Amino acid sequence: MGHKSFGDRSSISLLENLDADKVLLQFGKCGSYQLLIYIMSLICFYMFSYLTTIISLIGEIPADKCPPTPLNSSTTTNLLSINSTNNYYDKHISLADEFGINCENKYLLDHASGAFMFGNLVASTLATYLADRYGRRMTFLLSLWFTTAMSFACAYSPTYSLFLVFRFLSGASGQAILIVGYVVTVESVATSFRSIQALINSLVWVFGIFVVGILYQFILNWRYLYLCVVFPGLFTLSYYWAFPESLHWLITNKETEKVQKYLNLSQYVNRTKVNLEECQNDSNQTNKIRVKRNFLDLFKKPSFAFHLILNCYIFVVLNFVYWVLTLHSVDMHENRMVGFFLSAAVEIPAGIIAMLLLMIFGRRTVTFLSISGQTLSLGLTIFTPRGTTTFLILSLIAKIMNTIAWASAPLLLSEMAPTTVRNMSYGLISTVGEIGSSLAPYLNRIEDENIQKAIIALMSVVAIIFSLMAPETFGKSLPQDLDDFDAGPFVAFLRKFSRFPKTQISSTEIQKSNCK
Repeated sequence: MGHKSFGDRSSISLLENLDADKVLLQFGKCGSYQLLIYIMSLICFYMFSYLTTIISLIGEIPADKCPPTPLNSSTTTNLLSINSTNNYYDKHISLADEFGINCENKYLLDHASGAFMFGNLVASTLATYLADRYGRRMTFLLSLWFTTAMSFACAYSPTYSLFLVFRFLSGASGQAILIVGYVVTVESVATSFRSIQALINSLVWVFGIFVVGILYQFILNWRYLYLCVVFPGLFTLSYYWAFPESLHWLITNKETEKVQKYLNLSQYVNRTKVNLEECQNDSNQTNKIRVKRNFLDLFKKPSFAFHLILNCYIFVVLNFVYWVLTLHSVDMHENRMVGFFLSAAVEIPAGIIAMLLLMIFGRRTVTFLSISGQTLSLGLTIFTPRGTTTFLILSLIAKIMNTIAWASAPLLLSEMAPTTVRNMSYGLISTVGEIGSSLAPYLNRIEDENIQKAIIALMSVVAIIFSLMAPETFGKSLPQDLDDFDAGPFVAFLRKFSRFPKTQISSTEIQKSNCK
């Protein structure tokens, strides 16, 4: 059949039942307009990695400024700690220098990371609920601009207490741009491009870390270094005119006029036409009502709630391990910048490996293998003396495996969660996962180093088991609503041999609930 114009009644009916993934596929693996949206949304990875890792450099007191710990002392500092003897960094003006923090109260510096991570924890659920309820676009943009403003405020903080307040606020909005931005990257491109995303996202993330490290070599005052993250944020003011709403969200919420505008602009930029009849949803949803899910709906379908709990735990573990390895990267080598860059550099091959694995294997398989590799390498560090080359290599392998898991686990979650609750579910899981991030800066409060390692390894073992229970999403269209959710093989097994609930929440029930 020929291409339908978008003005007649029959075309409007077709617009209401579009499959967004099929539409994106008609624009190619990555159409020019879709690629532009994807590139614009990548700012979230750059800003977040910059804001988190900067504290590793400006939030420490060099080890040679404090009395050394006796070699036979049972008190260990942290997982990867190695005493630094490089006096070059005395030239830098750090948070400790500016706010009068010394060796006696250096524990206060842990709060610079802790406040940011705690901000991640408390605000992301609200932001993602708003993104599901009112749209990705403005939730993402407002959070992005607020993060930029709070970064200005951090750089000009007159006291350490105010600095922590602004760090907390920027952490809250920063997590919002990361979560909503990640969902936008998934929804802006065709399914065939999403495996490549793992590499691109990792490269942008590592780029943010490298920018911090390189600028640190030339900018000696922490305030000026902090300001450098603000300037890219100012350019995003142009996003108000250039950044569109997610096509998935528009279709799910029956915003047919805006869907039409999106298609018109996409066809103009991509120089291609879309055949609406070839882009229809396989399950006929033309006559379904417009569904507005709320937060409580996440728990009304037992199988979906079950996977929410499993993913919450997996994200706690992944966050905890990543930030323990990242925040203490400056202690991996006697030259703190070697450790800093080495820890960031291994994420590049990790991104390449993740991309290749995700092209060949399913999301669940890659998640399982990467968490298993992380667990094995961390477990072996228990039997490896700290400060040795073997210990360094095992720690870097753990970072690689963790990075691969961060490429596959969020992708698996985003693809398994229905569009009507994708941001809410991703936001809830990411919020709970931030418990791991919030605890990571304080791991060194545990004096016995082997206990530190054992805790992380045991947590990872449980995460391996949980990862096997997920459904496989590779090559499948994104589910529209909870009725379309695939509960996976483990729940199917339970249903076969037990009385695991098969509850579904129909659109009619939602309509009745909203009318009350």
